[in-house]
Amino acid sequence: PVKRRNMSFPRRYQQIASISAVFAHIVRAKSVQAQLEALLRGLDSDGLLDIVTSGWGLEEQMHYHQNKGDGTFVNLSASSGIDQTKGGLNIIQTDYNNDGFKDIFVLRGAWLRSFGQQPNSLLRNNGDNTFTDVTIESGLLSFHPTQTATWADFNNDGWLDVFIGNETTSLMEGHPCELYINNTDGTFSNVAKSANCDLRLFVKGVTSGDFDNDGKIDLFISTMNGRKVLLKNDLGKKGKLKFKDVSNNSGINLNPSPTFSTWFWDYDNDGQLDLLCAGYDASTSLAKYAAQDALNIAPQHRGGLFVYRNLGNGKFKDVSAELGFGKSVFAMGSNYGDINSDGYLDIYLGTGNPLFQSQIPNKMFLNLGGNGFADVTSSARVGSLQKGHGVSFGDLNKDGDLDIHIDMGGAYEGDAYQNSLFI
Repeated sequence: PVKRRNMSFPRRYQQIASISAVFAHIVRAKSVQAQLEALLRGLDSDGLLDIVTSGWGLEEQMHYHQNKGDGTFVNLSASSGIDQTKGGLNIIQTDYNNDGFKDIFVLRGAWLRSFGQQPNSLLRNNGDNTFTDVTIESGLLSFHPTQTATWADFNNDGWLDVFIGNETTSLMEGHPCELYINNTDGTFSNVAKSANCDLRLFVKGVTSGDFDNDGKIDLFISTMNGRKVLLKNDLGKKGKLKFKDVSNNSGINLNPSPTFSTWFWDYDNDGQLDLLCAGYDASTSLAKYAAQDALNIAPQHRGGLFVYRNLGNGKFKDVSAELGFGKSVFAMGSNYGDINSDGYLDIYLGTGNPLFQSQIPNKMFLNLGGNGFADVTSSARVGSLQKGHGVSFGDLNKDGDLDIHIDMGGAYEGDAYQNSLFI
């Protein structure tokens, strides 16, 4: 059990999405499918965080709501042109052209097998509350099933590049991961093969960070194959980009298990990037694992959280159990932030899988000074009982603490639900 320390519990959040008419036009899905992803980013230059959401359905438009700074938002979806972009299982912000405005990268096709060969979209922010689709001219047009990517400066030239994790399965072969290097002129070149990162796996999550503090950005890949892949950036002095697979020597593959959401973070504030990846099972009911737990039948570790502590020598240690993570949660959309302003990073998980039996409240875990995590879902009043996908942290109302926006709903027709905004 986790030893509890003196700590500051998060305040109780007030859910306003279901009671505020201001959000009536975005809290419900526009069709029988649910909106799946969201981001909170300042898309203009007013210093306020805005909301962008997307939906999985091929005919579901994206939505852009501009923060007015008085507790209300205005719908700029049509005037910005963003409503012309349909679908989008995941959306990621970037500034690919270094103009100071946040651009949007839209990912598509995951889970759909042969129907998933859909193009992603790069939307350039024009700086005047309008967006332009520059996918083709940027060189990012490709047709692979995906829902995950990470933007980082992999070759240290001051421009953001993008690594895309695609899905290759026994039923859907020939979809390697892609690494697009920024040519600094608005175009990109795919160098995944020469950089030794064109992996063919059932990729569900990718993240980037300098885990060994050598000044070069590394990659981690989570998969439904059970493999966890850690790629060390071996960027040469002449700028030749190459990655080295150090997974087997790092300690992260001692417990093979399908994983989904993932990120690098420093949960214990020791200056070393640690790693979190969420276990997942798309075909088994969470109720089954709950029953096994109640009967003291040790289930295979599927659907729980893996936290790996960076030991500072290129190796990681699985500290999931000692931090208090032992139960299955089936995290899909998830994110982290300092909820109670104590200097330690906390977690919010969007839970579930396609089965209705896997519906449990979304989860909030409070960081206990880097020594463990406490489930404070009930006390913080943030346990929405629906399948959670896009989770975003941000100070929407400029009061000095983090608010949370979650896109809700699932993949089945009729599995739609209103989004949640907690302030």
